[in-house]
Amino acid sequence: MTTILASGDVAISRPQQLAILDGCREALARADLCFAQLEAPISERGSKAPNARLAMRSPLKWATALRDAGIDVVSCAGNHCLDYGYDALSDTLRIPAIVNSKSTRW
Repeated sequence: MTTILASGDVAISRPQQLAILDGCREALARADLCFAQLEAPISERGSKAPNARLAMRSPLKWATALRDAGIDVVSCAGNHCLDYGYDALSDTLRIPAIVNSKSTRW
């Protein structure tokens, strides 16, 4: 039997950024396929969009943390995906090559 796990929005906006995964890492790792909705771009480029009230983005270490926690597939279709423009979204779409992940599909 194949186990598929889907989660809602994942993003970081807190001092202890990577600790957010501590409570669920074991469950994520047990799934054969783990999907998450990536709420914010992973990039350090771009300018805050003028219409973004709560602009969000995450550093590159967030991509590595998600991969290491067992997340295999992410969607980049959230309402914050363009908070820092097309440069930040473009960086996010290139993440698997950056973190050397052959199995993660972004």
